[in-house]
Amino acid sequence: MKENMLTVGVPRALLYYDYFPLWHAFFTHLGVKTVVSSPTTKATLDSGVLAAVDETCLPVKVFYGHFLELVDTCDLIFLPRLVSVEPRTYICPKFMGLPDLLRSLGYRNLLDPVIDLRDPRRYLHNLWAAAMTTAQSVGVGSAVQVGRALWAGIKAQRTYRSQLCQGLMPSELLSKPKVAPAKADGARTIGLIGHPYTLFDEVINLNLLTFLRAHGYRILTPVHYRVQLLTQYARSLPKELFWSYGRRMVGAALLWSKYHLVDGIIHLETFGCGTDSITGELIERLIRRSGQLPYLLVTIDEHSGEAGIRTRLEAFCDMIEFNAIKGAVEG
Repeated sequence: MKENMLTVGVPRALLYYDYFPLWHAFFTHLGVKTVVSSPTTKATLDSGVLAAVDETCLPVKVFYGHFLELVDTCDLIFLPRLVSVEPRTYICPKFMGLPDLLRSLGYRNLLDPVIDLRDPRRYLHNLWAAAMTTAQSVGVGSAVQVGRALWAGIKAQRTYRSQLCQGLMPSELLSKPKVAPAKADGARTIGLIGHPYTLFDEVINLNLLTFLRAHGYRILTPVHYRVQLLTQYARSLPKELFWSYGRRMVGAALLWSKYHLVDGIIHLETFGCGTDSITGELIERLIRRSGQLPYLLVTIDEHSGEAGIRTRLEAFCDMIEFNAIKGAVEG
């Protein structure tokens, strides 16, 4: 690559786990180099906690840490102002205000196109507008070049989603080298519910996935299903949820409980998450009402310790094994 190539930093946080393949392919086809921050560490979290206001949730504090790692080494930091990523839905309001929060701290090298796809009649128009705004910010004004870059990003995103639906984890697909998924034929399955940036960051989730796999469990999460399928199940509620990720989480819980696809469900949420305070309560009520699946709610923040969480997980796994033995005896 050219020495003077423009660099755009992408924090390894928040919607990185959902959309990085699209962003990377888009910028690459525009001739822009993407630089991703390092995997989260305790130092990342500590620096983010110091920079963020107290009321922000743990994933946003981690985002601050990743942002600070990149801000002095990249020409621009990619931080889209996310309003909606699907028709008739919204993203967490904190995502919309992140560019303003960081500018209030004196940072100006932000690349923050508005992503607002809530209106199905203007979906393509708004997507194209966001792509053009981004391209022009990095010095590319050719509509043909932008169109090719956007199409390359969409194809990369489709491939990524297809691989997730085959059972791979985002951390396995986005890491280098690629890590083969741990599979165990006939193993019991745990459904893991939460936001992708909570589930797949090993510091935020306190090594939850590693713990479950080490104990021989197969793991399913909402990212392993097509969004349209989860939306379909979520629509069985009396009132449709308008948060994208809340809808997917509820849809996964309903799908798993209806067809007995998992042996237990763990909901990982972060303290201070406004959307989780509603969807979490709803998910718990739905699962409790079915009366068939063991359910565990784990709430974490920057003060949570792995040892305390592990004790609860071990008890939960014991309950799953007990239910399996009980079912075999009664059967």
